[in-house]
Amino acid sequence: MLRALILLALLPTGMAFAEAGDTAELGLYPVHVDGRAGFMDRTGKVVIPAVYDEVSAFSEGLARVKVGMTKTSSGALTGGTYGYIDRTGKVVIPPRFEYARDFNDGRAAAREGRDRVYIDPTGAVAIRGPTGRTEDFSEGLAAVEVRTDRWAFLKPDGSVAFALPPDADMSDPARFHEGHAAVDFRRSKTDRGTRYYNRAGEVVLEIPHRIARDVSEGLMAVRDTATERWGFMNLKGEWVLKPTWGFAWGFRDGRAQVTTADGRVHFIDKAGKVLFTAPEGVSLDYPSEGLMRFEKDKLYGYMDLTGKVVIPATWKTPYSHLERFHGGLALVATEVDGQNHEGYVDKAGKVVWKPTPTAWQPPKQ
Repeated sequence: MLRALILLALLPTGMAFAEAGDTAELGLYPVHVDGRAGFMDRTGKVVIPAVYDEVSAFSEGLARVKVGMTKTSSGALTGGTYGYIDRTGKVVIPPRFEYARDFNDGRAAAREGRDRVYIDPTGAVAIRGPTGRTEDFSEGLAAVEVRTDRWAFLKPDGSVAFALPPDADMSDPARFHEGHAAVDFRRSKTDRGTRYYNRAGEVVLEIPHRIARDVSEGLMAVRDTATERWGFMNLKGEWVLKPTWGFAWGFRDGRAQVTTADGRVHFIDKAGKVLFTAPEGVSLDYPSEGLMRFEKDKLYGYMDLTGKVVIPATWKTPYSHLERFHGGLALVATEVDGQNHEGYVDKAGKVVWKPTPTAWQPPKQ
């Protein structure tokens, strides 16, 4: 039964890897044609016509699309509504939302008129009533601001799983990862830290460290408050790898990225053994389909797990999760006459979609 959230106001209330949804599975990639957006397949053939103002990557079988934008006399883009299409390009949910996000766990946050809602894959409103910020569902729960700086986690039917206490600091909203959510707390200017909640709303760990990442492969990268160095901790609060690094990110496929005092980037295993060290002055992304995106002098390319450069650093950063390889292709960007262009390359560096301008253009009459 669907439930409204009006009762939330009566309740005592007080980090993760970005993915590309179904891109690899479906083989559908957003592209721009003459300032309009659509989708191509892995060969670079447009399979969903570029008739939209904006599109997102597919998530849970649906892609978010936007229509109806206009440009003001000052050149600013305004207006438009969001809807959703399926993999064939069929409109499943007609555009009617002023704001919308991708589907996760069968729910998508949206705004319809003045109402903040969560919708199901048919477009029906599953949850209505949030008055503040709404976050995506993750592992069956979503964080919602029930009133200013007061948060609770909801179930997909709109009922409250548990409310967070008043000292919860959700300026960087938490989400569940591997059954736990890392939530900052602030009792005072000096008494701050991080709590890890399970899905029942129980605090399984409280640590006096203000900066801590999500649980990832059973461990958390944590910045030690005393030394301002990063290490790795388990859910018992024990340092598995003592804080010795300048920065650290979570484990993925058995490796974590860390930086040493000299600024060099390394990948380590769970014993702290260095698996790979990046060349000096080079930053790295986690491997995707056997290749690591690297950046040097504000340009990026890709190297294999041995450090051999496969695709030279000739591209600009498109600021999208699709810059990692998905289904054999990665998004790349370049600049032509001051305008951003985006395209796709395969794992050999061959251009599958020649970069095209991303600047919005109105529909052709």
